[in-house]
This record gives sequence, C-alpha cells and structure tokens, in this order.
Amino acid sequence: MANSTTSAGRTAPLSPFEPFLVKLFSIWRNIPLNYTPENVSDLGIYQRLLDHWQDDEKTIKQIMEDLCEYHWENTGITNDVSDPFSWGPYDLFPVEILAIQRVRREQGLPTPAIDHPLMQTPLAHPPEKMPEFKDELLDQVIAKARAELPIGHPW
Repeated sequence: MANSTTSAGRTAPLSPFEPFLVKLFSIWRNIPLNYTPENVSDLGIYQRLLDHWQDDEKTIKQIMEDLCEYHWENTGITNDVSDPFSWGPYDLFPVEILAIQRVRREQGLPTPAIDHPLMQTPLAHPPEKMPEFKDELLDQVIAKARAELPIGHPW
C-alpha cells in the first residue's frame, strides 16, 4: 500500500480517497488509467461505485449514501492522521461526493438526491457558477500554471 507523509513528518498509508480521486479524474477526462493493486492503494469502498458506475438510480443512490457515511465516519474525530477527512474543510466538505455527482451529470448518468447529514451542510451546495474575480497576479499565476501544467480543461 502506498504511503503519504503528513505535515508532522509521519508516514501514513494512503486512504482509498486519494487513488479514487485520480481514477475519477481519469473517468471525467476520458483518460485511460491502467493500474494494478501492486502499484496503487486499494480503492476500498469507492471500488463499489466504480463497479456499478452504469447501474440504475436506486443502486447508485445506496452506494452514494454509503460513501457519505464513510466520509462521515472518517472525519478525523479519532485524530488518526490516516483518516482521509481529518483536516478542515474536508471534514464537512463532501468533495468526493460533489465530484462524483458532477462527473455523472456531465456523462448524462443519474445523480440521485442523497439524504445524509453530510449533504445538509452549506458546503454540500456550492453555487453553480462562481463569481468572477479579476486580479492581475492571479491571472499571471493561472497563465504560468497553464504553461507548465498542460492538462487541458479546467486550465
């Protein structure tokens, strides 16, 4: 299993969250991603979603509710640095759930409403469009990122 180094310098195993987000990005951008259990951490609970990606709305709803519960249970209450959501704002910001919903919507797949406390926070309901913000330094940073990180959209 892969490891990560925490800000305190401790080595902690990667949770399924990190490799799942890489896989979700590859699905969203339609980039082939071939991996084996030998070179990437187990996708854990997220593998179930991938295995049922094309399934009916009822199945996806149950899986998404289970993912919310996983997020909720791993918010770092135990102060375990391996908890994927142990640092704010990720403890209450369901980033992976919102990302899953966006990718599924863009692919024309069902994105059922989820009845879970995690999805009742204001952080679970970002605006559709972020307000425009103009800043010369920020524009320069974005231009540099586009030049040095040619990953396409959203850059």
